[in-house]
Amino acid sequence: MMVWPKASALMLALSGSCVVGMVGLVPQAARAGIPECGNIRIEADAQCRLEVGGECGAKCSLGIHEKACATHQYHSCKETCVLPPEPECTDECTVSCADQCEVGIEVVCHASCFPECVDECAASCELSDDSIQCRASCEATCDGECDHQCAQLPVDASCYSHCLECCGGSCSASANMDCQVTCQDETWEECEYEFRASCEASCDVEGALFCDGQLIIAGAELQACVGALVERGIELLGIEDEVEEIQEELEEDIEEWEEDIDESLDPLMNCSCRSDEGGRSTGWAVLGLLGLLGLHRRSR
Repeated sequence: MMVWPKASALMLALSGSCVVGMVGLVPQAARAGIPECGNIRIEADAQCRLEVGGECGAKCSLGIHEKACATHQYHSCKETCVLPPEPECTDECTVSCADQCEVGIEVVCHASCFPECVDECAASCELSDDSIQCRASCEATCDGECDHQCAQLPVDASCYSHCLECCGGSCSASANMDCQVTCQDETWEECEYEFRASCEASCDVEGALFCDGQLIIAGAELQACVGALVERGIELLGIEDEVEEIQEELEEDIEEWEEDIDESLDPLMNCSCRSDEGGRSTGWAVLGLLGLLGLHRRSR
């Protein structure tokens, strides 16, 4: 079980959230996790790459599923972890934040809440048994609570309204952090195993998407996730390279089949007997990647 500081201590650490004003920014809708990508938060500058085949399978090993598991389990544990924020946390935060608004510094909820909350995750997780897992759970909680609060704001909301929701999100995150980390820890190994199995099973068919070294999504949902990232202007690497490589492999398979047919006295029977799984999975993979490639090119 991971060691986590008492909620009151974390609330004190987060009580200054949202006071760092964002000069020159216009309030806008919250940047929630991307629904098509399992609600995982993917920053605009993330390094994302589509992988398929053997190299993809090699990357499915344990140690790259923290972000996906933490995000998935945050939503699973949210029904249990519903503690309201402490009044002193939100009061202290909103007073400081309102002071920024009064001097003309525009506070933007989604630009302040998550970064401020996450700044405390590294320090708070130093004493945990698994600091990487702890930080992933912490960041997923910050993201989920901040996005929930910030999403309630209209586009033209006032600076003070942004303060209220920003502080509410960060204080809710701190109130529920103990519960979230404990709840997620109970099923963490099972979650990692499931994501690894899904990743490995998808590599020779649809492929898998990795951002900043973390698995984002694999399987049937891959194309929808890629489409959502393209719409947001996030650059995707590997699509053209993977399609070209798989096409070459498919052409080699076809040449081998043709040679076998020519050498056989009964081409039809020989063809029916040579139905190898590698060729079929390669064919499905190239069809899926060609669709993603077309989507990627149309966005340019």
